[in-house]
Amino acid sequence: MAIQAQGTVSVNGTLTNMARLVGHTGETITRADISSIAYTIYLLDSPPSRAERTAVTGHEAVAVAVADAIPAEITVPDAWTQDTTGCNFVHTIPIDTAAFTRPLSQYVIDYTLTPVSGQPIVASFLARTLH
Repeated sequence: MAIQAQGTVSVNGTLTNMARLVGHTGETITRADISSIAYTIYLLDSPPSRAERTAVTGHEAVAVAVADAIPAEITVPDAWTQDTTGCNFVHTIPIDTAAFTRPLSQYVIDYTLTPVSGQPIVASFLARTLH
């Protein structure tokens, strides 16, 4: 299962990714469904090509605590604009190590959620940096 969402981020800024994720059976995932989460940020070549992407140093296979990314229940943060139902995945990229350093560039943030049972769920977010 994979999803992709798009957004913008300021150069050297941070980014909060939000989504309503479902498992392979179509059910909305909960904390109890997921055993681990990790993300990697990739810088895409210009023009982008799936085969040409470079992992951003310091943002490769970074573990994320499940409770830090999956709220106890579906929530509607102020920044959520999709609908009134809300989201069950919210994660802010820490920028202690710079992540989005190139202006007018594209980055992909891939989260791999490993369920307690079954196949991994990949949530991809495409972010474009501003000038």
